[in-house]
Amino acid sequence: MVKGLRSDGKSSFWNGTQEALPEATSQLRSKPHRAASVSFANYAMLTTVYMVEDGPRNYRKAMESEEAEEWQKAVDSECLSVTKNKVKQFIDAVPTGKKARPTRLILQGKLGPTGETLGYRARLVAQGF
Repeated sequence: MVKGLRSDGKSSFWNGTQEALPEATSQLRSKPHRAASVSFANYAMLTTVYMVEDGPRNYRKAMESEEAEEWQKAVDSECLSVTKNKVKQFIDAVPTGKKARPTRLILQGKLGPTGETLGYRARLVAQGF
């Protein structure tokens, strides 16, 4: 367990005095233990939030849009990933006596904090599950 963790003070995220974390104990308690008031002002947490925008409903609409080249790159990347990771095998015809598992292509755009498009994403998912 970590006891008395402190910053080395070299990070720009640590402003003000450095406080020790509460001591960790291995004793069992019958009541929930509440730590003495611990100030988290000296501890930084960075979070990045990306918004997702619904893309075209299908491949044809994606190829008819102004961003057709970007959508095609996203689809190619997804197909390469699926093949490389041996998740699915692309075939031209279904063998006799076999059933094809229906799939669906989900297209989404990743938006930045101000709403600008940062990237395009395609996902090939099994349909009906």
